[in-house]
Amino acid sequence: MVTFDQAAVEAIGGKWEEARLIGQACEELAAGRVPVVEARGLLAQSKLAWKASVLEQILRYRLVALTEGTIQEWNSKNILASMVLARTISETSAAILEIHRKALKHLKDKDFRGLNALVEAATFATREKDWVEEFPQHKTKSIMTAIQKLDREVPGFEREYDMLSEISHPNSMGHFSFFATLDHGLRRAEFSTQKRNVAPVLSSILVSCMTILLASKALEELVDALPAIAELRPPALGASI
Repeated sequence: MVTFDQAAVEAIGGKWEEARLIGQACEELAAGRVPVVEARGLLAQSKLAWKASVLEQILRYRLVALTEGTIQEWNSKNILASMVLARTISETSAAILEIHRKALKHLKDKDFRGLNALVEAATFATREKDWVEEFPQHKTKSIMTAIQKLDREVPGFEREYDMLSEISHPNSMGHFSFFATLDHGLRRAEFSTQKRNVAPVLSSILVSCMTILLASKALEELVDALPAIAELRPPALGASI
């Protein structure tokens, strides 16, 4: 299991229980990965269910890769890289929860076309100009709406996300504050990869990583919904929807 270094977390007053839970959740997410999704059994009955299963797996693989990377970079004292990856976890978890909400609503409404459009949009979302020109329905939307919704479930989440974003960009907090110490009188600058006080930073990383517990639950519920998705049928040709 990939997990935060307990001694390093506790040495700066970090919440080890949260760090431990993140490692455990990541391990459980990883256990749910499969090497292939084939149109067999239930998934042979419905192309939509197969597509939904593919989407669930690619999101699971992404979340595991990002979480493991965040932990590994933290343990190797590459704090900036850990924070950049943690920010991406925030966005991925928020996106998963948004997909989950919309998917279950479409399923409840027996809205085949709505669910199919959601799955395809989530799978092929892009900002690449040529792709968007050919497939405008795949143009990705701003993640901030999903971030703000997650903030309502996890109060303070958006504040920590904003901090991670500020440091992830090549702004002062992401370069000068991380690596440089300036002596104005001597006009002398010293540089170090260990300059940054990591205690406050760890809090932002843990808040971001803790969202994988919510995202993991959402992915499991999507898996559980596959039989119901497989029962959905597209409306008859010419039917009003």
